[in-house]
Amino acid sequence: QQKDDGSSGGRKASQHYAIDIKGGATPHITDCTVSSSCSACIGIHGVGTAPTLSGCEVRDCLSHAGVLVYKGAEAVVLDCDIHHCKLPGVQITNEAFARVIDCRIHNNGESGILVKDDGTGVFEGNHLHSNGQSAIRFSSDASAVVRGNTIGQQVADAAAGRAGTGGGGGGGGGGAGT
Repeated sequence: QQKDDGSSGGRKASQHYAIDIKGGATPHITDCTVSSSCSACIGIHGVGTAPTLSGCEVRDCLSHAGVLVYKGAEAVVLDCDIHHCKLPGVQITNEAFARVIDCRIHNNGESGILVKDDGTGVFEGNHLHSNGQSAIRFSSDASAVVRGNTIGQQVADAAAGRAGTGGGGGGGGGGAGT
């Protein structure tokens, strides 16, 4: 069951972000390194909330997504390196929108980008590889424009290949350019 904070349960994640952007805020966050051991590294939520993240490294989020966009918020994530997060690198949910451009999204525990529950976005020019599940995953009435990305082997692809199933299972993509 999806909670209002974008999590799948437990305590409210919005109280524990390294950077919490809400209430119509529109900051420009540039050239920062962000990590978190409590919840998502960066939580972006609420209608009218529309930050820009540029040139940031979002890493080592030990219990959630690197960037979590939800509850009608909009975000631009540009030229960021998002890696080693427990769940997706970027999660867009609950009628939120994100434009993710020229990012490196890799080595995350689940998908590189997860879009669900009426989330939507534009994903362009990104390099996605070595994520635990798929490079980009859509579910629950989600949609996006996906163009000009480079999608390398995901961890699930590699595991399927080692098991002798042909290397394509796991739903991620093994080729370049989506």
